[in-house]
Amino acid sequence: MKQIKYLFVMVIATFIFVACQKPHCAPIPLRQFYLKIVDAEGNNLVGTPLYGDSIKAYRNNGEQVSYHVYDKEVRVDIGVSLDRNEKTVTTYIKWNTKDVDTIVSTTGLFGGFYTYDKVYYNDSLVISSYKQVVEPSNPNYTGQRITIVK
Repeated sequence: MKQIKYLFVMVIATFIFVACQKPHCAPIPLRQFYLKIVDAEGNNLVGTPLYGDSIKAYRNNGEQVSYHVYDKEVRVDIGVSLDRNEKTVTTYIKWNTKDVDTIVSTTGLFGGFYTYDKVYYNDSLVISSYKQVVEPSNPNYTGQRITIVK
């Protein structure tokens, strides 16, 4: 009987040690991005009359998008499509009456979660993989920040 208990304890211990060695699932990246708008000299334009109080953000269907201006950055929800037929989400940011920018995010299934894969800002690729945002060990790590020169 002691041998059976000993064997049972060893099997449980083996499962615990093996389970600790498994790689983790891909983390869920946040859907908000921090946009910093600068001029050619690097001066931050967020909060100025052109890039401040009159910001509007919306999707291509007219739906309003949440955003916040905080610490000289604009935090905007770029969205993720849960529809298998719709692979992209387009967000428009209207900074003022003359300036509208477009953010397009493509959606993929990673680690069991639907999340963005690539992010384009005015047709320029700014995030090439969700790993660029969530893995600090990635050589192209940006966190969730994008700096735009106007």
